[in-house]
Amino acid sequence: MVSTQTSSQPNGVNDIVRQVATDSRITGISLYFGRAEVNRLFKFDVKKGQNRALIQGFPSCLQEDTFR
Repeated sequence: MVSTQTSSQPNGVNDIVRQVATDSRITGISLYFGRAEVNRLFKFDVKKGQNRALIQGFPSCLQEDTFR
């Protein structure tokens, strides 16, 4: 399932890159008038120190102010 990479940056931050379509699973969906809420679960290992999760491939219609 995990098809993406982890890399260390010169500043010591470990980047963990995941794709929405291939590296997550949907755990719940709620439908509302004019919108929907989709809950996804991503699993990954972190390294000692700072880690940054970069999630790519979200749909363009995502309302950024509702992202949690």
